[in-house]
Amino acid sequence: MKTSKHWLCICLLSLPVMATLSGCASTATERFYSLDYERQTKPASEASALAYEILIESVKIPDAINRPQFVVQHESGELSMLEHQRWLAPLEEQIALALAGNLRTSLASAWVTTEPAEQASLPRLRLRIEVQRLLLKPGKSAELDISWVVLDKDRKALRRQHQLITVPVASPQYAALAASVSDAIRQLSTAIAVDIKALQAS
Repeated sequence: MKTSKHWLCICLLSLPVMATLSGCASTATERFYSLDYERQTKPASEASALAYEILIESVKIPDAINRPQFVVQHESGELSMLEHQRWLAPLEEQIALALAGNLRTSLASAWVTTEPAEQASLPRLRLRIEVQRLLLKPGKSAELDISWVVLDKDRKALRRQHQLITVPVASPQYAALAASVSDAIRQLSTAIAVDIKALQAS
């Protein structure tokens, strides 16, 4: 009888432990997001019409927001990282690729790339991007404070611009927040394309 009571005691004590372990096992699922952009390939017949090259030389982002996790701002102004809402690839890489894709669509006579060719066969413009701030407000807006410099092949600055872009977020879903960042990059791309067209016309 003493043995039966002893085992009963052990079983009862183990129940809270098993419940705790079960709770730890049910973790939230990580979700990954990427920036959307225009995807257009130039047919071989148009290759001869290319007049210049645009090299996206660099994209700089403050360390505080250049993280795999979403960094969001709450109504109190406090910033926090969302461990389970993540960018699929480094943010500077995604911005460069999205910008390149959008510019290819806007500038038909330009070869746009993020990788420099060893020997450029076309006149080259260089583009440097610097993100000053990216505020993600779930369910409200995505705010992009950004500057850019267009340089010639010898790295002489031809244009310096700055823009504050605010895009509303369509819903509280984090996918909608990522979509708003994509829209902000599209607006940025349009502004840069206007700059480059003006340079080519001058």
